[in-house]
Amino acid sequence: MDPVKSSQLADDLHSLADLFDLHGDDLPDVINISILSYLWSWSVDGPVPEILATTMRAGLKIGAEVSKVYDDDRFRLNIKMPNGRIIYQVSAERDKVCTKRVTGTEMVEKDVPPEGEWTKKLVEQEVVEWDCHPLLAVTKED
Repeated sequence: MDPVKSSQLADDLHSLADLFDLHGDDLPDVINISILSYLWSWSVDGPVPEILATTMRAGLKIGAEVSKVYDDDRFRLNIKMPNGRIIYQVSAERDKVCTKRVTGTEMVEKDVPPEGEWTKKLVEQEVVEWDCHPLLAVTKED
């Protein structure tokens, strides 16, 4: 991270801590804090798996709980701070972290939008498996 940006973020977090320390009695009990980074292909210079791996290691060094979450098109690295109240999530396109391997096709029933009303049709879709980058193997699977 750019040192100036890092310093500015740290200052904002110190201000947030002051808000809680000095005015906690005035704030609602229910609060969740998430800090997000998006490593989309057009917004990051460098290899995404290595960036995620160094981020993961930084979280582990401070005693954070680190986990991985996959869905069809995204990978999320969740770093839950040691006290469990703040989560830093780094999200990337799954195909930047894993290699999609088509193992076949299958026929499935899906709702499709024809002209008029939605109908159910049998459509062919790929059956895939994902081979994920070994630098991320240190974390536990969710």
